[in-house]
Amino acid sequence: MINKKALITILWACIENDCPLWEIVWELNSIPEKSEFGDTKTMALEILKYLVRGEYVEFFFDKLPHHNLKKIDKNSYIDLLEVEKYWNPVGFGITFLSVSTTEKGKELFYKL
Repeated sequence: MINKKALITILWACIENDCPLWEIVWELNSIPEKSEFGDTKTMALEILKYLVRGEYVEFFFDKLPHHNLKKIDKNSYIDLLEVEKYWNPVGFGITFLSVSTTEKGKELFYKL
């Protein structure tokens, strides 16, 4: 079952900006009720898979310091979520996975 508070938190993070996976975990860690989730990374993974299946989010490869978003084929999203390195913060010049809401995802957020 998807935790509504966690779902809203993730959608907001991905509406606010293109959000790296590690920042999604940080956002969940900031929720006072996080103890209800168990492991926040596991919760983030579960919710992101739900959002992918519903086409509420889209993924990009990005690099700091200059955002250089490269859209990823949606057929790769679930597999990329399983790659451990994308859940870890990176330094300048290293590619990371970024998540953004689609228009459908924004609509879902405003309905919740």
